[in-house]
Amino acid sequence: MQTHFLFDVLEGYKPFEQMVQESQKSGAVIAASGMAGAQKAHAACALAARTGRPLLFLCDSERSATQTMEDLSALLGGGVCLLPAREITFYQDVAASREVAYRRIEAMRKVLSGDARAIVAPADALLHRMMPREAFNRNTISLRVGDVTPIDQLIERLLAAGYTREYMVEGKGQFSVRGGIIDVYPADALSAVRIEFFDDELDSIRAVDVMSQRSQGNMQEVVIPPASEAPVPQEGTEELARLLLEALARQEAAAQKGGAKKDDEASLADLRWRTAKSPRRKPLREKTARWNASAKNCARRSARCKTV
Repeated sequence: MQTHFLFDVLEGYKPFEQMVQESQKSGAVIAASGMAGAQKAHAACALAARTGRPLLFLCDSERSATQTMEDLSALLGGGVCLLPAREITFYQDVAASREVAYRRIEAMRKVLSGDARAIVAPADALLHRMMPREAFNRNTISLRVGDVTPIDQLIERLLAAGYTREYMVEGKGQFSVRGGIIDVYPADALSAVRIEFFDDELDSIRAVDVMSQRSQGNMQEVVIPPASEAPVPQEGTEELARLLLEALARQEAAAQKGGAKKDDEASLADLRWRTAKSPRRKPLREKTARWNASAKNCARRSARCKTV
Protein backbone atom coordinates (compact mmCIF):
# COMPACT_ATOMS: atom_id res chain seq x y z
CA MET A 1 0.00 0.00 0.00
CA GLN A 2 1.40 3.38 -1.00
CA THR A 3 1.89 5.69 1.98
CA HIS A 4 2.44 9.42 2.24
CA PHE A 5 5.99 10.60 2.97
CA LEU A 6 4.67 12.50 6.00
CA PHE A 7 3.92 9.18 7.68
CA ASP A 8 7.65 8.48 7.87
CA VAL A 9 7.99 11.31 10.39
CA LEU A 10 6.02 9.24 12.93
CA GLU A 11 8.04 6.07 12.44
CA GLY A 12 9.84 5.24 15.65
CA TYR A 13 8.03 7.95 17.60
CA LYS A 14 7.25 6.29 20.93
CA PRO A 15 3.69 7.64 21.52
CA PHE A 16 2.71 6.70 17.97
CA GLU A 17 4.20 3.21 18.30
CA GLN A 18 2.19 2.75 21.50
CA MET A 19 -0.97 3.73 19.63
CA VAL A 20 -0.19 1.16 16.94
CA GLN A 21 0.33 -1.59 19.52
CA GLU A 22 -2.83 -0.74 21.45
CA SER A 23 -4.90 -0.60 18.26
CA GLN A 24 -4.14 -4.27 17.62
CA LYS A 25 -6.00 -5.26 20.78
CA SER A 26 -9.69 -6.11 20.63
CA GLY A 27 -11.89 -3.32 21.98
CA ALA A 28 -8.99 -1.01 22.63
CA VAL A 29 -9.72 2.62 23.53
CA ILE A 30 -6.90 5.06 22.86
CA ALA A 31 -6.91 8.65 24.09
CA ALA A 32 -4.50 11.14 22.53
CA SER A 33 -4.44 14.82 23.45
CA GLY A 34 -2.49 17.95 22.61
CA MET A 35 -2.99 17.78 18.82
CA ALA A 36 -4.41 20.42 16.51
CA GLY A 37 -6.88 19.73 13.71
CA ALA A 38 -4.32 18.94 11.00
CA GLN A 39 -2.26 16.85 13.42
CA LYS A 40 -5.31 14.75 14.27
CA ALA A 41 -5.86 13.96 10.61
CA HIS A 42 -2.15 13.21 10.18
CA ALA A 43 -2.01 10.79 13.11
CA ALA A 44 -5.28 9.09 12.16
CA CYS A 45 -4.19 8.53 8.55
CA ALA A 46 -0.79 7.26 9.60
CA LEU A 47 -2.44 4.81 12.00
CA ALA A 48 -4.85 3.62 9.31
CA ALA A 49 -2.03 3.17 6.80
CA ARG A 50 0.13 1.35 9.35
CA THR A 51 -2.61 -1.09 10.44
CA GLY A 52 -4.29 -1.45 7.03
CA ARG A 53 -7.71 -0.92 8.59
CA PRO A 54 -10.43 1.52 7.45
CA LEU A 55 -10.83 4.78 9.32
CA LEU A 56 -13.92 6.51 10.73
CA PHE A 57 -13.19 10.16 11.50
CA LEU A 58 -15.88 12.07 13.46
CA CYS A 59 -16.15 15.86 13.39
CA ASP A 60 -18.23 18.37 15.29
CA SER A 61 -19.93 19.92 12.25
CA GLU A 62 -20.59 19.45 8.55
CA ARG A 63 -18.18 22.22 7.65
CA SER A 64 -15.39 20.66 9.68
CA ALA A 65 -16.12 17.25 8.13
CA THR A 66 -15.82 18.68 4.61
CA GLN A 67 -12.46 20.26 5.38
CA THR A 68 -11.20 17.11 7.10
CA MET A 69 -12.22 15.01 4.10
CA GLU A 70 -9.97 17.13 1.89
CA ASP A 71 -7.06 16.67 4.31
CA LEU A 72 -7.55 12.90 4.49
CA SER A 73 -7.84 12.63 0.71
CA ALA A 74 -4.50 14.39 0.31
CA LEU A 75 -2.82 12.11 2.85
CA LEU A 76 -4.38 8.79 1.80
CA GLY A 77 -4.45 9.49 -1.91
CA GLY A 78 -8.16 8.85 -2.37
CA GLY A 79 -10.74 6.43 -1.10
CA VAL A 80 -12.19 8.97 1.35
CA CYS A 81 -15.91 9.73 1.36
CA LEU A 82 -18.19 11.92 3.43
CA LEU A 83 -21.20 10.59 5.32
CA PRO A 84 -23.44 13.66 5.73
CA ALA A 85 -26.04 14.03 8.44
CA ARG A 86 -29.60 13.23 7.49
CA GLU A 87 -31.88 16.21 6.94
CA ILE A 88 -34.74 16.43 9.42
CA THR A 89 -37.91 18.22 8.30
CA PHE A 90 -41.09 18.76 10.30
CA TYR A 91 -43.27 19.20 7.23
CA GLN A 92 -44.16 17.30 4.10
CA ASP A 93 -40.91 16.95 2.18
CA VAL A 94 -42.26 16.07 -1.25
CA ALA A 95 -40.27 18.87 -2.86
CA ALA A 96 -37.20 18.39 -0.66
CA SER A 97 -33.92 17.45 -2.27
CA ARG A 98 -32.77 13.84 -1.91
CA GLU A 99 -29.14 14.65 -2.62
CA VAL A 100 -28.15 14.09 1.02
CA ALA A 101 -29.76 10.65 1.01
CA TYR A 102 -27.90 9.76 -2.21
CA ARG A 103 -24.58 10.85 -0.70
CA ARG A 104 -25.24 8.69 2.35
CA ILE A 105 -26.10 5.74 0.11
CA GLU A 106 -22.89 6.30 -1.88
CA ALA A 107 -20.85 6.23 1.34
CA MET A 108 -22.57 3.03 2.49
CA ARG A 109 -21.94 1.34 -0.86
CA LYS A 110 -18.23 2.21 -0.74
CA VAL A 111 -17.94 0.86 2.80
CA LEU A 112 -19.66 -2.43 1.96
CA SER A 113 -17.67 -2.89 -1.25
CA GLY A 114 -14.35 -2.17 0.49
CA ASP A 115 -13.57 0.85 -1.70
CA ALA A 116 -13.56 3.29 1.23
CA ARG A 117 -10.29 3.71 3.09
CA ALA A 118 -11.78 6.38 5.35
CA ILE A 119 -15.21 7.73 6.24
CA VAL A 120 -15.56 11.29 7.52
CA ALA A 121 -18.82 12.19 9.24
CA PRO A 122 -20.22 14.81 11.58
CA ALA A 123 -21.31 13.40 14.93
CA ASP A 124 -25.03 13.83 14.21
CA ALA A 125 -24.71 11.66 11.09
CA LEU A 126 -24.49 8.62 13.37
CA LEU A 127 -27.57 9.47 15.44
CA HIS A 128 -29.95 7.70 13.04
CA ARG A 129 -30.25 4.02 12.32
CA MET A 130 -28.79 2.92 9.01
CA MET A 131 -29.86 0.25 6.59
CA PRO A 132 -28.68 -3.24 7.58
CA ARG A 133 -26.00 -4.80 5.42
CA GLU A 134 -28.36 -7.61 4.34
CA ALA A 135 -31.06 -5.16 3.25
CA PHE A 136 -28.56 -3.02 1.33
CA ASN A 137 -27.12 -6.01 -0.54
CA ARG A 138 -30.59 -7.42 -1.21
CA ASN A 139 -31.72 -4.16 -2.85
CA THR A 140 -28.51 -3.69 -4.85
CA ILE A 141 -28.94 -4.70 -8.49
CA SER A 142 -25.93 -6.02 -10.42
CA LEU A 143 -26.28 -6.38 -14.18
CA ARG A 144 -23.85 -7.69 -16.75
CA VAL A 145 -24.09 -7.96 -20.53
CA GLY A 146 -25.42 -11.40 -21.43
CA ASP A 147 -27.47 -11.88 -18.24
CA VAL A 148 -30.97 -13.30 -18.65
CA THR A 149 -33.39 -11.18 -16.63
CA PRO A 150 -37.07 -10.60 -17.44
CA ILE A 151 -37.65 -6.91 -17.95
CA ASP A 152 -40.76 -6.92 -15.73
CA GLN A 153 -38.73 -8.43 -12.90
CA LEU A 154 -36.09 -5.70 -13.25
CA ILE A 155 -38.80 -3.02 -13.09
CA GLU A 156 -40.18 -4.53 -9.89
CA ARG A 157 -36.72 -4.62 -8.33
CA LEU A 158 -36.10 -0.96 -9.22
CA LEU A 159 -39.40 0.08 -7.66
CA ALA A 160 -38.67 -1.97 -4.53
CA ALA A 161 -35.22 -0.35 -4.27
CA GLY A 162 -36.76 3.15 -4.10
CA TYR A 163 -36.49 4.29 -7.73
CA THR A 164 -39.35 6.24 -9.27
CA ARG A 165 -40.64 5.59 -12.76
CA GLU A 166 -40.74 8.65 -15.00
CA TYR A 167 -41.42 9.37 -18.63
CA MET A 168 -37.82 10.56 -19.08
CA VAL A 169 -34.84 10.23 -16.77
CA GLU A 170 -33.65 13.63 -15.58
CA GLY A 171 -32.02 12.98 -12.21
CA LYS A 172 -30.78 10.43 -9.74
CA GLY A 173 -33.21 7.87 -8.41
CA GLN A 174 -35.31 7.78 -11.60
CA PHE A 175 -35.86 5.24 -14.38
CA SER A 176 -37.92 5.07 -17.55
CA VAL A 177 -39.08 2.25 -19.80
CA ARG A 178 -39.50 2.38 -23.57
CA GLY A 179 -40.15 -1.01 -25.05
CA GLY A 180 -37.09 -3.15 -24.42
CA ILE A 181 -34.96 -0.22 -23.22
CA ILE A 182 -34.62 0.88 -19.59
CA ASP A 183 -32.87 4.11 -18.66
CA VAL A 184 -31.90 4.32 -14.99
CA TYR A 185 -29.91 6.89 -13.05
CA PRO A 186 -28.14 5.11 -10.14
CA ALA A 187 -28.11 6.97 -6.85
CA ASP A 188 -24.29 7.02 -6.67
CA ALA A 189 -23.44 7.55 -10.34
CA LEU A 190 -22.37 10.62 -12.28
CA SER A 191 -24.50 9.71 -15.29
CA ALA A 192 -27.45 7.54 -16.21
CA VAL A 193 -27.18 4.17 -17.95
CA ARG A 194 -29.22 2.69 -20.79
CA ILE A 195 -29.99 -1.02 -20.59
CA GLU A 196 -31.17 -2.68 -23.80
CA PHE A 197 -32.81 -6.10 -23.88
CA PHE A 198 -33.14 -8.64 -26.64
CA ASP A 199 -36.11 -10.62 -25.40
CA ASP A 200 -35.03 -11.44 -21.81
CA GLU A 201 -31.29 -11.23 -22.50
CA LEU A 202 -29.39 -8.11 -21.58
CA ASP A 203 -27.93 -7.02 -24.91
CA SER A 204 -25.98 -3.86 -24.03
CA ILE A 205 -25.26 -1.33 -21.28
CA ARG A 206 -24.29 2.22 -22.19
CA ALA A 207 -23.80 5.50 -20.38
CA VAL A 208 -26.39 8.18 -21.20
CA ASP A 209 -26.26 11.97 -21.14
CA VAL A 210 -29.52 13.05 -19.47
CA MET A 211 -29.41 16.45 -21.21
CA SER A 212 -29.26 15.15 -24.77
CA GLN A 213 -30.57 11.62 -24.01
CA ARG A 214 -27.80 10.23 -26.21
CA SER A 215 -25.73 7.15 -25.51
CA GLN A 216 -22.03 7.70 -24.87
CA GLY A 217 -19.88 4.67 -24.10
CA ASN A 218 -20.39 0.93 -23.75
CA MET A 219 -20.18 -0.78 -20.39
CA GLN A 220 -19.89 -4.44 -19.51
CA GLU A 221 -21.62 -4.25 -16.16
CA VAL A 222 -23.36 -1.85 -13.81
CA VAL A 223 -24.14 -1.92 -10.10
CA ILE A 224 -27.31 -0.07 -9.07
CA PRO A 225 -27.55 0.60 -5.31
CA PRO A 226 -30.88 1.33 -3.59
CA ALA A 227 -32.21 4.87 -4.02
CA SER A 228 -33.72 5.02 -0.53
CA GLU A 229 -32.43 4.42 2.97
CA ALA A 230 -35.71 2.65 3.74
CA PRO A 231 -36.64 0.56 0.68
CA VAL A 232 -39.84 -1.44 0.49
CA PRO A 233 -39.34 -4.74 2.34
CA GLN A 234 -39.76 -7.80 0.17
CA GLU A 235 -40.97 -9.94 3.05
CA GLY A 236 -43.40 -9.23 5.84
CA THR A 237 -45.45 -6.62 3.96
CA GLU A 238 -48.69 -8.55 4.61
CA GLU A 239 -48.01 -8.58 8.35
CA LEU A 240 -47.16 -4.88 8.26
CA ALA A 241 -50.41 -4.10 6.41
CA ARG A 242 -52.38 -6.10 8.97
CA LEU A 243 -50.80 -4.19 11.86
CA LEU A 244 -51.55 -0.88 10.17
CA LEU A 245 -55.20 -1.84 9.64
CA GLU A 246 -55.51 -2.88 13.27
CA ALA A 247 -53.99 0.41 14.43
CA LEU A 248 -56.39 2.32 12.16
CA ALA A 249 -59.36 0.40 13.57
CA ARG A 250 -58.28 1.20 17.13
CA GLN A 251 -57.90 4.86 16.26
CA GLU A 252 -61.38 5.00 14.68
CA ALA A 253 -62.90 3.27 17.73
CA ALA A 254 -61.17 5.76 20.02
CA ALA A 255 -62.45 8.67 17.92
CA GLN A 256 -66.04 7.36 18.05
CA LYS A 257 -65.77 6.80 21.79
CA GLY A 258 -64.37 10.27 22.26
CA GLY A 259 -67.30 11.77 20.33
CA ALA A 260 -69.68 10.62 23.06
CA LYS A 261 -67.66 12.62 25.60
CA LYS A 262 -67.58 15.79 23.58
CA ASP A 263 -69.01 17.82 26.46
CA ASP A 264 -66.23 16.73 28.79
CA GLU A 265 -63.28 17.27 26.48
CA ALA A 266 -62.46 20.46 24.62
CA SER A 267 -61.12 20.31 21.09
CA LEU A 268 -58.33 22.55 19.89
CA ALA A 269 -60.84 24.88 18.26
CA ASP A 270 -62.87 25.09 21.49
CA LEU A 271 -59.68 25.80 23.43
CA ARG A 272 -58.77 28.64 21.10
CA TRP A 273 -62.30 30.07 21.34
CA ARG A 274 -62.29 29.92 25.13
CA THR A 275 -58.87 31.56 25.26
CA ALA A 276 -60.06 34.37 23.02
CA LYS A 277 -63.09 34.92 25.31
CA SER A 278 -60.97 34.85 28.46
CA PRO A 279 -61.22 38.04 30.64
CA ARG A 280 -57.44 38.20 30.77
CA ARG A 281 -57.34 38.96 27.06
CA LYS A 282 -59.96 41.69 27.22
CA PRO A 283 -57.45 44.57 27.65
CA LEU A 284 -55.49 43.27 24.68
CA ARG A 285 -58.62 43.17 22.53
CA GLU A 286 -59.48 46.73 23.56
CA LYS A 287 -55.97 47.94 22.69
CA THR A 288 -56.17 46.20 19.34
CA ALA A 289 -59.49 47.86 18.61
CA ARG A 290 -58.08 51.31 19.48
CA TRP A 291 -55.05 50.68 17.25
CA ASN A 292 -57.30 49.69 14.35
CA ALA A 293 -59.44 52.80 14.84
CA SER A 294 -56.35 55.02 14.90
CA ALA A 295 -55.05 53.44 11.71
CA LYS A 296 -58.37 54.03 9.97
CA ASN A 297 -58.40 57.72 11.04
CA CYS A 298 -54.86 58.19 9.72
CA ALA A 299 -55.85 56.64 6.41
CA ARG A 300 -58.88 58.98 6.12
CA ARG A 301 -56.76 62.07 6.86
CA SER A 302 -54.22 61.03 4.23
CA ALA A 303 -56.99 60.62 1.68
CA ARG A 304 -58.36 64.10 2.47
CA CYS A 305 -54.94 65.69 2.10
CA LYS A 306 -54.46 64.08 -1.29
CA THR A 307 -57.91 65.29 -2.38
CA VAL A 308 -57.14 68.87 -1.34
